[in-house]
Amino acid sequence: MGGVSRLLDMRFSQQRQSPAKQAQQGRPSSLAGGRPQLGPCIVCVDIPDPDNFLMVLRVLRDHHGHHVDIVLSPRPVSFAAIPYGAAFLEMSRRKENPVPVPILLGRVTPEKQSEILAHPNVKVSEKAWFYVDEDLTNAEVEEDTKIYLEVSRFRLITFLDEHGISRGQYSLYTEANLESAKTIVPGMHHSFHKPDFAFDFKDMFFYDSEKGAEEKAAEIAGLTGSDTQRFEAMCKAAINASDIPQTPDGTEAAAIRSSTLFEAAVTKEKDDPNDFMLSQKRREDTRLLCKVYTQLKAKKCPKLTYGSIETLIEKYRGRNIKPLLYLGGPFTEALKIVKALEGPRIGPIIAMAGATHGNSNIFANQFNILIDTVSAEEILWMAQAKQIDLTLLPTECVKGTAYTLSWADFERKVAPWSPHTSNLYHQWAPPNSPVNLFDLLAAMSVTTELYKGMQCYVTYEVSKSQFVFKKGAVAASSGPGLKMFWNEPSITEVRDREGKVKEEVSFAEDAHMKSMMGDYFREIEWTLRKQCS
Repeated sequence: MGGVSRLLDMRFSQQRQSPAKQAQQGRPSSLAGGRPQLGPCIVCVDIPDPDNFLMVLRVLRDHHGHHVDIVLSPRPVSFAAIPYGAAFLEMSRRKENPVPVPILLGRVTPEKQSEILAHPNVKVSEKAWFYVDEDLTNAEVEEDTKIYLEVSRFRLITFLDEHGISRGQYSLYTEANLESAKTIVPGMHHSFHKPDFAFDFKDMFFYDSEKGAEEKAAEIAGLTGSDTQRFEAMCKAAINASDIPQTPDGTEAAAIRSSTLFEAAVTKEKDDPNDFMLSQKRREDTRLLCKVYTQLKAKKCPKLTYGSIETLIEKYRGRNIKPLLYLGGPFTEALKIVKALEGPRIGPIIAMAGATHGNSNIFANQFNILIDTVSAEEILWMAQAKQIDLTLLPTECVKGTAYTLSWADFERKVAPWSPHTSNLYHQWAPPNSPVNLFDLLAAMSVTTELYKGMQCYVTYEVSKSQFVFKKGAVAASSGPGLKMFWNEPSITEVRDREGKVKEEVSFAEDAHMKSMMGDYFREIEWTLRKQCS
């Protein structure tokens, strides 16, 4: 089988780079000036979306043979938040007086809470959902977030293990005490966030029933007394919810999604029937499950721990290396690194951030800008002042474009190469929804021609808290500056049901992007397939 697999790898490698491309000077890239030299690099991502992990995987593939430093950025997490569940559809899709989706999705601040509770479409019985979204200045949220980062570390390691990535190829970093991350705010209402921290909990729930398990999970985690009883009760609830006969090796249970089992296991009742949809008991349940999960994982991976951002900075300070910087989250840690190393000491920066027209975003700002506008504005200013080389991949170059995958295409052309990725998206995305590989595409832009000829200089300004980008007249070139891939929409006139003419905007008609679909799927396959050494 090894020989056959190597032959497939060789054939696939030839497919990835056609003779015409091989004849070109330099290797494929969408960046002006061609592909930067690949070497040691830094990738900063937050954790919730599956495409965050895919960006990391792609960077590791592209920089094979070089060490990759991965910075995991926190998102403020509240384990006490009870998820909307069916209430979201009830509020947003009812025929009469639905609650506007931005209200349901957006962060609730004290100021916005007053407006929401007074909104005529919010029923009295629904007001309990709209508590204030606490951030990292809240001690409980800070503690939840620290636990979340520990769980996320092991989730990422597991994901990379399953794709054949050596643990020696990368290091992990995060803010040691979250002090520098307090400019990060919740991007969405806590009740809307999927419990991504629980996406790998399934094996833990069935751990004690596995053949050959010498110790019980609770013993490995050091639980005693009531904690042991509560953990075992939650495991029992999860197993019962699977509705599949338990087998000694857990084979049949593998079809059940971890997040479903998690919801069956934890408390769903709020603390006070007359108060907001928050539960301290749910928080305690979740913290307990996270403790067991991390201890089980630590048994298999005791050495790959987090380093501090300061340690990462010292690694590059004073060395004749200009690491590429990939960004698939807020600009928080990237700004700290760029300022410490000084702009010229950082290679090109590619970030999934910004919007060109705003039609494709739910909120006023693209998410990676929204969650830390302070850091975003400072790093964008540095790029506009030509202190750093920063290229943005905006929403309109991914969402609603030729590169948006239908669920059927995802199942046929992506899922077969990575069951783990398929499992993540099944838990993350609503059934049959389009799949947008945001951060993965940002990473791909460096080493493919998916956005060839679409990079331009831009300027930005902040108007009424909204970041507005304007296309420059000069074509982009290599070197410092603020740049962006730009996808001009097609505009057609259509008539609505009442016969009125209106403009319909589409970002799916770019001729170059449509011509690259074959390459796009081959690049996805190459990213996800285990590589033969």
